Amino acid sequence: MKRSIVLFFLLGQCCIAALAQSEDILERYFNTLATEEELESGSIEDITERLIYLLQHPKNINEATREDFEALPFLTDLQVEKLCEYLYHYAPLRSVGSLAMIPAIDSETRDLLNLCFTFDEVPERDTFSLGKALRNGTHDIVATGKIPFYTRKGDEYGYLGARYAHSLRYTFKYGDKLSAGIIGANDNGEPLFKHGNEKGYDHYAIYAQIKNIGRLKHAIVGHYRIRLGQGLTFNSNFSLGKLTQQNVITRSTAAISPHASKMQYNFLQGAAATVALSRHFELTAFASSRAIDATLSKDGKKIQTILNSGYHRTSLEMQKKHNAHETIVGGHLTFDTKKGFVFGINAVYDKLNKPLSPDKRQIYRKYYPTGDTFSNYSVDYSYRSHKFSVAGETAIDKDGALATLNHLLWRPLSNLQINVSQRFYAYKYNALHAEAFNEGGSVKNESGVYVNAQWQPSARLSLMAYTDYAYFAWDKYQAKGASKCIDNLIQATYKLNGVSLFARYRFKARQITPSQKNQLWWRQEHRGRLNATYKLKAVDMRTQVDVSHYQLTERSFGWMASQQATYAPTSWLILSATFAYFHTEDYSSRVYLWEKQPLYSIYIPAYQGQGIRYSLFAWRNRSIPTQFRTSESIHSVMKMTMEWP
Repeated sequence: MKRSIVLFFLLGQCCIAALAQSEDILERYFNTLATEEELESGSIEDITERLIYLLQHPKNINEATREDFEALPFLTDLQVEKLCEYLYHYAPLRSVGSLAMIPAIDSETRDLLNLCFTFDEVPERDTFSLGKALRNGTHDIVATGKIPFYTRKGDEYGYLGARYAHSLRYTFKYGDKLSAGIIGANDNGEPLFKHGNEKGYDHYAIYAQIKNIGRLKHAIVGHYRIRLGQGLTFNSNFSLGKLTQQNVITRSTAAISPHASKMQYNFLQGAAATVALSRHFELTAFASSRAIDATLSKDGKKIQTILNSGYHRTSLEMQKKHNAHETIVGGHLTFDTKKGFVFGINAVYDKLNKPLSPDKRQIYRKYYPTGDTFSNYSVDYSYRSHKFSVAGETAIDKDGALATLNHLLWRPLSNLQINVSQRFYAYKYNALHAEAFNEGGSVKNESGVYVNAQWQPSARLSLMAYTDYAYFAWDKYQAKGASKCIDNLIQATYKLNGVSLFARYRFKARQITPSQKNQLWWRQEHRGRLNATYKLKAVDMRTQVDVSHYQLTERSFGWMASQQATYAPTSWLILSATFAYFHTEDYSSRVYLWEKQPLYSIYIPAYQGQGIRYSLFAWRNRSIPTQFRTSESIHSVMKMTMEWP
């Protein structure tokens, strides 16, 4: 019998008022991501970290710009457009209830917007001064800890540090003008003040940023992230799944943001700034110089693999920590006609202190990036109107290899939206930090067409379907020769009097070469889910059934039935229980289950074999009165989970 008991402490948490309600709203959104997207855990954690930052730094909606709305992944382009129009005509808004007058903004989106924005009067413009900011700014301190009450093999045979994961975060904020922060974090098993971490934590992230000071729109010093255009040249922000991606596909611009995260990869270290050169021209420039983790050759003179795990728990992992160095400079010049058309030019130069020399004995690695210098250049464009929007980017690398990505969003009816995306990434195209819409896991060796339709025939019923066809011209991992992939999904959501019914079916077929075979076979995956959320007296209930079917050389079938219940006996206590029975024939037919977690956490494990999963969750909140904008609270969380066998 496998047993695990996990105790989470969130001490010294500083957060916005009415935190219990905030948790419930965030929980629903994260559950939507987990339920509908089936993203990898790393992507989910990345999105969670980004949303945490946005929610901890709410803006005044009456001073918000289009860029502020576009930074939110849950807003569609139509919702952004309608928000901007409504603010132009009716600002200042007094409460979130005002947004109910916008038909495109549903109740769940209004709840999320209420967390990301305040509804305050527009303050009188005054001269910014550092002294005033330091006197009147707010300070937040967050400490987190995770203590496992079980012993792992790594704890006994090789981890350099304690089995506890913990972090400490400090944030300073003065309105929308100035903010700064620092976070230190250790994963389970990483040493503290020893064994290569003599400075304390294994990972530190620190930043300071200013916004809207004269022509300077945004500047960051320290650790930050940046996205250029559609991401074909550079994108260190989070990536979304095919369902959520449709909300942001026509946003083509440059965006910088602080890296205030425990994630130890995909960030830059240096400075970035966006400056308004004139009414129509805007320039974003950035520079970064940082140590990176890598697997080196035996002589230590070449980089075989750049590592992104961020783990430094063993002596071998510690040897690979910060043993290479990367310098990146780049920029984005934007021309905005102010009539819907936006054009941009991007350039990125990347320099490694050791040449990248991957093992190319496998044929699918033949065109992996090689060398110590890389450069990429692109042009991007976008156009928005009431009925349709288009956006795209075309890029080349230093050797002239091409990558292009283009989107069309059409709204023939007010309740119908159709998205079409076309992509072509040459198998010789190389960009070390590209991240854009793809099926194969990288911006390389892929061409395809994606079509998505969303229809809301009534206020209660929403329908969505997509189909995606991808073609890989060169060998890929597990696929010899050119191969194809087809991905189809259909889902429906029906809501009535507090009851929400959700149904989804997904069929995905991809050509791979099984072991001991010399030709391509179709690997077929069928996944279905039925979900009902409802209220039974004072208890919120969620009943769910998942099925999966996998076929390659052999067939595999799996299913899971789960029941979750949440009850709040008092205003300060929340109790939640989950019970699930799963039965799968092997890992290929594995199933996933989202379950309640502490605030700002998410956990979506995969289950295989036969067994029972149950968990008990208790949460206590003690906060000072809600009339204070910032409340100091102590949150105690206990979670007990068990699996059988």
